[in-house]
Amino acid sequence: MVTKYPHKSWIVFVSTFPPRVCGIATFTRDLLTAFNQLFAPGVESKVVALNIDDLTRLPYSKKVIAQISQTCQGEYTAAAQKRNALPQVRLVTIQHEFGIFGRTYVD
Repeated sequence: MVTKYPHKSWIVFVSTFPPRVCGIATFTRDLLTAFNQLFAPGVESKVVALNIDDLTRLPYSKKVIAQISQTCQGEYTAAAQKRNALPQVRLVTIQHEFGIFGRTYVD
């Protein structure tokens, strides 16, 4: 059987994600659902979930392909390099809110 979409494109969301309790997590879940309804089956949504620290690992759904400790700057770089190497990744969207990305912005 030949599938119509043998190499699905991915949209990857970098964000908090349920079960983490956070407004951005809920927004990302809803956005991911909308993208899936609009673009499936040719496009599949995936998540790189942000955790509070390096010890927290939540029971995420299969949509989560990686986890980052929001306080570990090197994990962002490593996750970006891994996603950049995947040919199916077509779009990365970063859901931002001050305080989530682990650093304080200073002018």
